[in-house]
Amino acid sequence: MQKKLVILLLVLFPILGKAQSQRLILAEEFTSSYCFPCAPSNMYFDSLIGVNSAKIICLKYQVFNQDIMHSQNPTDIDARATHYNFFAAPTALIDGDKQTLSSNMPDWTQSLIDNRYLVSSPFTLSVSHTLSNDIDSVFITCTITASQAYTSNGNLNLQIALAEDTIKFATAPGSNYEDEFLHVMRKMYPSASGTALPTSWINGQSQTFTIAAPIPSFVYSKSRIEIVAFVESGGNKRVQQAAYSAPIALSSDIAIIKISGVDVFNCSSNYSPIVSLKNNGTTNLTSAIINYSIDNGVTNTYNWVGSLLPGAYTNVTLPSVILNGGNHSITGSASAPNGLIDYDLANNSNKKSFFLYTSSSTQLPYQEGFSSTAFPPVDWYINNNDHFTWERGFNWGGGGFGASDDYLFLKFGYNYNGKEDAFYLKKIDLSAVPSAALVFDLAYGHNPHVVYNDKLEVLLSADCGSTWNTIYSKTGTALKTGTIVSGVPFPSPFNWRKESINLTSFVGNPNVVIKFIATSNFGYDLHIDNINIHNTVGIDEKTIENSISIYPNPTSNFSNIQFNLLESNLVSYKLLNAIGQAVIDEKAGVLNAGEQNISLDLSNLTNGLYYLNITIGNSSFSKKVSIVK
Repeated sequence: MQKKLVILLLVLFPILGKAQSQRLILAEEFTSSYCFPCAPSNMYFDSLIGVNSAKIICLKYQVFNQDIMHSQNPTDIDARATHYNFFAAPTALIDGDKQTLSSNMPDWTQSLIDNRYLVSSPFTLSVSHTLSNDIDSVFITCTITASQAYTSNGNLNLQIALAEDTIKFATAPGSNYEDEFLHVMRKMYPSASGTALPTSWINGQSQTFTIAAPIPSFVYSKSRIEIVAFVESGGNKRVQQAAYSAPIALSSDIAIIKISGVDVFNCSSNYSPIVSLKNNGTTNLTSAIINYSIDNGVTNTYNWVGSLLPGAYTNVTLPSVILNGGNHSITGSASAPNGLIDYDLANNSNKKSFFLYTSSSTQLPYQEGFSSTAFPPVDWYINNNDHFTWERGFNWGGGGFGASDDYLFLKFGYNYNGKEDAFYLKKIDLSAVPSAALVFDLAYGHNPHVVYNDKLEVLLSADCGSTWNTIYSKTGTALKTGTIVSGVPFPSPFNWRKESINLTSFVGNPNVVIKFIATSNFGYDLHIDNINIHNTVGIDEKTIENSISIYPNPTSNFSNIQFNLLESNLVSYKLLNAIGQAVIDEKAGVLNAGEQNISLDLSNLTNGLYYLNITIGNSSFSKKVSIVK
């Protein structure tokens, strides 16, 4: 049923009204999926609005031409921006009054909302809406009544907006990595100019507006349609009152709310997908068609029959599949609720990515220095809940202890609070060793003027993720290895710290999984390098240290490092100049037990005193080297 826009105006003069009315606040925000600061600001802003839903309603305008939600209705959005002499995104207004919006030092506070809520309104305002039987049109009724005699400062307008309370994208549509958007303005009636109201009102005067209009074709989810109405003064652009009509549940609407049956990683190649089917409609659900595919392959069909009350969901186990190791995904969708049309397709599908380990576990010793161009390393899994993630990045500061090249493993810092980024090492076999240790190099910087509480945790599972043991956890200053200085690259060689974790209590297990989790709290980059897992038995530090010799020393062009290993172990070495710069940085790899001899080419170095750092397993040793030419 297609409707042309219809507006009916009914002017009534009820008898009397006395007191002013309780205000419902309007928050308007100019934001964008192409505005990087908007992402953290929206996290703060949406949370603040959410806990004050009885006092305040929200309407968001997605600005900038690249933003897909802006391109769908630029006329209304740009008109509101012009109305407010749009400043920049993110900007938010409380009842038409601009307030700075920032994730770190916001003017938007609980006190701001509380104080505005105490300001009474000269009007009461109500709005409601219904949908046509075929869900292609919306019918809106809005009534404004003066609760006192009132004369406006300039023009007085009624604004009515159709919005979607939630728009969820499978992948971020813009450059700031947001994929969920709340209270997005989609259409204004009859336009962004609104409807002119009388500038003078007597106590009790009332007007009712009825709108019938087609639902815009670009609306993503008809079950998420909400209506926001507000009265604003043209002179000072202040909003005098606001009203809200919540989304309406559709009679026929099903959703796939989750796909499960396997963790984000799995040790078994046999996978039984589980889809969670939900009845979002207003009538009982007795049948549906579920379509699913693995790795975007052949679509399989499963006919579900059962009984689901409105709002209920059920877990449907699909036929099992056998997969090879590596990254996989499953996509599931639902259709034909009770054999009828589903009026809201936006929530019908879902997707889950997961990782299957290969069958074999890695024997000790194991090392990963991220020198290979392949990333992530073979049989690793990276799991993150946003678009900032662990990456193999360029090392400006010389690398961690024993780094052999200019690359390290890092997570770019960003202004989010509580976001987790995890990576899983390949499976490790600890069944045949009497003891073991995990060693890695860490660099994390702090701003001395700001307290942040970023966190790094290391967890271990001996049963493929069914249970986890926290074996390492450091936060904030305990995690800190250096100080961020403006204009100075971080990390430098002095900013690295070696961390060691005893794994002996977990020996005997053939399929050990270790994961690192970084949790952001508005801090800086976190760098990790040289992850080593090795058997700790056989390392007699005093014996090894006494066996280390460098000859000739002093030297002019070449020198040799000689030492003895009681058993095979990981060996790396670094030569530092007097100011701590690494002039030689090498990994010798796993060396067999016995006498070792490593040659150093010093011909390109200038005269002076140098320091040789040798790392053997979990132990480090330092020797002085003098170059005289």
